[in-house]
Amino acid sequence: MTETYSYAVFRHETDAPHWDLFITGGGRAMHWIVPSGIPLEEKDKRLAVEGGAAEGLPGEAPGEGAYADGYGRGEAAPWDRGTCTIERSNKIKMVLNVGGERMRGKYLLIIPAWGRWTEKRLWVIEKIGRA
Repeated sequence: MTETYSYAVFRHETDAPHWDLFITGGGRAMHWIVPSGIPLEEKDKRLAVEGGAAEGLPGEAPGEGAYADGYGRGEAAPWDRGTCTIERSNKIKMVLNVGGERMRGKYLLIIPAWGRWTEKRLWVIEKIGRA
């Protein structure tokens, strides 16, 4: 069964600039910090650090402006937003079909063996198909 969620990506300007990916809906709020940016080409892979839920905003991503997320304080500007479906999901793997303006197509989020034993789980986000 597929479920529809909202997603938002923010460009977070800090001492260590990165992108914040939020997926929210159905009472869930998921967050990843993507240091090298969201992959836009098929087979492009990037590290994604699990960031935890959007504190104080259950089921919603934070808006633009200043906020802190563990990688430091800084200004966050919207980069993309829209809806996605989670086609498959378990504790270590998620397949998304994303329909945004910039982030568009199928994406795989997976925790490789080396990412499971750290304080914040380390994921890999890969674009695996077109819209």
